[in-house]
Amino acid sequence: MAEKLSLKFSEKIYGQIQELYSRRLSGWDSKKEEVQNFLERNYLCREEELCMKFLYSCAPVQDLLSFSPEWFFLQVRQALKAAENLLFTQQIPEIMWLRYVLMYRINDETPDLSRKILYQELFPLVKGKPAREAALAVNEWCCSRVSYEPTDNRTLGVEGILKRGAGRCGEESTLVTAALRSVGIPARQCYAVKWAHCDGNHAWAEVWTGDGWHYMGACEPEPDLDRGWFTSAASRAMMIRTRSWSLLPNQTEEEEEAKPAGKLFSWINVTGRYGSTGMLRVKVTDRGRGKSGVQVKFFVVNYSRLSVIYQGTTDDSGMISCKFGLGELYAEAWDGRKLCGKKVSLQNAAQGGVEIHLELEEGYCPEHEENNVHFSLRPPEEKIFYEEEPAGDFQYRLLQLDRQRAERRENWRICKTVGNKARGNWEEILKFQEFKEFQEEEKHLLLSILNEKDLSDCTADGLKELLESALPYRDRYPAEVWADGVLNPRVSREFLWPVRKQLSEELRKTGIEFSDFRQVQEYLEGNLRILDAGGFEGWTGNPLEMLKQKTAVRSDVQVLLINCCRSLGIAVRYSENLGMAEIWENGEWIPADRKQRICKVILKSRELIEYGTQAAVSIWEEGSFRAQEKVETEEGKDCVVRVRAGFCRILTSRRQIDGEVSCQMRDTKVQNDTEIFLSLAKDKTMEKRKKEAVTSPGKKRIVVFADPGKEPTEHLLQELLQIQEELKENQIETHILLEEGADHKQETLLRILKELWHAERKDKNDYPPAARLRLRMGVGDRRLPFVLAVDEEGMGRFAFANYQIGTASALLNILRG
Repeated sequence: MAEKLSLKFSEKIYGQIQELYSRRLSGWDSKKEEVQNFLERNYLCREEELCMKFLYSCAPVQDLLSFSPEWFFLQVRQALKAAENLLFTQQIPEIMWLRYVLMYRINDETPDLSRKILYQELFPLVKGKPAREAALAVNEWCCSRVSYEPTDNRTLGVEGILKRGAGRCGEESTLVTAALRSVGIPARQCYAVKWAHCDGNHAWAEVWTGDGWHYMGACEPEPDLDRGWFTSAASRAMMIRTRSWSLLPNQTEEEEEAKPAGKLFSWINVTGRYGSTGMLRVKVTDRGRGKSGVQVKFFVVNYSRLSVIYQGTTDDSGMISCKFGLGELYAEAWDGRKLCGKKVSLQNAAQGGVEIHLELEEGYCPEHEENNVHFSLRPPEEKIFYEEEPAGDFQYRLLQLDRQRAERRENWRICKTVGNKARGNWEEILKFQEFKEFQEEEKHLLLSILNEKDLSDCTADGLKELLESALPYRDRYPAEVWADGVLNPRVSREFLWPVRKQLSEELRKTGIEFSDFRQVQEYLEGNLRILDAGGFEGWTGNPLEMLKQKTAVRSDVQVLLINCCRSLGIAVRYSENLGMAEIWENGEWIPADRKQRICKVILKSRELIEYGTQAAVSIWEEGSFRAQEKVETEEGKDCVVRVRAGFCRILTSRRQIDGEVSCQMRDTKVQNDTEIFLSLAKDKTMEKRKKEAVTSPGKKRIVVFADPGKEPTEHLLQELLQIQEELKENQIETHILLEEGADHKQETLLRILKELWHAERKDKNDYPPAARLRLRMGVGDRRLPFVLAVDEEGMGRFAFANYQIGTASALLNILRG
């Protein structure tokens, strides 16, 4: 039986952590000395020292560079305080406590010191409660602060999420996980890596309450655990996983299928908790003999690209295995010479699994040979879960939470230039706008460059430092070039560290007169220790600390280089599509790598094809394909994508209304501007349309039985807002029918009624009861939203219950034919 945590750890765990800590800081003498000096100077007790060493043993390089020993100790001290004051933490196995309570990092968010703030807010709510009740209370508190809103892919830290008052599911689940950990409840973020039945993905929280792991929709309260709008959707996932920090040996039976991912954490495959699974075994051979060390990736098609849901390398016999949902996927093996792939079906894999064979000699070399493949992938069958609607008192509680959140937002000030986009961070923006040393147009320009999420976690002093550093170089370039290549604080998706002035000071200490991009690049290449392992891709550390400690993860070097150049007034920008820096030279932006040829891929088609949904281009780089996110221009049915000359993958896909995706994949060499003619697989929507009497004739309409402010109604309403122009163009009305006791003044509902073309709230008597319509339209799921596409004749053409990403667009396409 696992040892229990009572603020005294077993001798076994001391030895294991000491070994991992020594291995982690091996070859990093200066960091090890810094930590040891802190431990000795502050007379840490044995338990505190163990916790510190645990965090250092699994912290990414970026965190080791960016945060001081004092910062790490504040995390330790606050976690131990919660353990001492909350009785249910005494029942937690020690390794579980280390991984899922003490660990400060959840995913790719910016770590902060919010644990103390959360504890102060939440301790009075959970004191004396058992873990299950406490977890539900924490989720309600999070809901009273934050609601769902689609945003960009940068994950804010907890403080930024709370200030913004909204976030995508990855941010909501980060907040809930951090909040649960702050009061000593083991928690982790869990997510469907990519949906198989629609585009996008979803994340939620899992909580350990003493009797195993349970799930909850983050910031989406339910009366009990193991309920959520995504329950049925999750049963269609091919892969659902969570992250287990540190490579300590597993201690509980819950760690079903752990797959180490580098030196810091393991992936835990929890797909079987949400749906049926089967084991897939892949044998990779080279001329008939099993080959070890071959990289194998498993994909679903998501946003018209092959999206990895799991990857690993073959063992000594050439085998690799993993459990997946009972749908179809695409598997691909690469040994550095040949690429070999095929479609795999696990639909009948529940008993005994499936084994396939990939022979590398039957593959092709991506640098010299072309390849064309047609395939379709079916998602797993949906499991329908019937859940009773929450009682009236709980519905009233949800309304209270919505009102509490709305009241907080009423206190936000509107700031000139950015309006209400600063949200709960308005005081910092207002403070910056009041600085007298800058002209109004200069402050306006900087604020207009920042994206909305940047406004949530920037500071007035950071903005001041940035503007002071950039202004001396204003006359060196045309205004647009200076703004984009010098003033602009953003390179990619990184947190905006306010270190521009300090970077330039550090570089000037070298005595080198840096005058162009290549001088800075050569200096960094000659003086940086670049690490290929131990980092955390997706989050970038503090550029100043990288420069001072002369150490960086390879994936961060580009961000450091561009920040250094801008600090010296050298105009540089980063092209996401090209994956490289561009410099201003002779009156134009050119690739920093002069040897790299840039080509245009012109995608042409007879019908309108939406890039990123029905077609996407990826470029072959270092053994994998990297998707080109942006289209340079769109002219009619054509779109242009800039790429590096080399080997490209062009994938077109048509998502059928039942979730199946029909694909055509072409791998080809691109050396010059190239036209590619695309065609989509047959659209089966019309074949699957129904024709059932719903109401009297009239305009085409989308009919929504809704529960505003609750999930997943909120997701659907946000989608409708995103396609409001298309609804107007096609003269499609929106009719909203509310549940008894629903909040008629809920903010998203009011936006729908105000902004959508001919949107109105209807009385329930205007349509047959939802239960009767579900039966008529063949929809078994009884949850809301229940949404129908109704044509001019009053006939129901298709209906969805609950929610899946893209529902609004699917109904739009059905009605416009």
